[in-house]
Amino acid sequence: MGEFFPALVVLSIAAGASLQEFTTLINHYLNPDDAIAHPQPVISGKLLMAKLGLSPSPLLGDLLQEIQIAKAEGQISTSEDAIAIASQKMLELNPP
Repeated sequence: MGEFFPALVVLSIAAGASLQEFTTLINHYLNPDDAIAHPQPVISGKLLMAKLGLSPSPLLGDLLQEIQIAKAEGQISTSEDAIAIASQKMLELNPP
């Protein structure tokens, strides 16, 4: 939700939700080191394109999204891990 999160909370409260319903989410949002609320990319699209010989495309976006999910789930933490995940996903989509 990024920058729209505070507006969503205010609108939800104005619509009748209680502040207590948002306490946990607000704490995540206010913590700049929270990997879920403020994800930091493990690898850039440019580096992924260079390493895997890709062009800008929907596939690249899909791979970057898969990488972010894997990072959020604690499966990867380095750019090498990200490249391995992307390579695996590419093989699943386009088997040899």
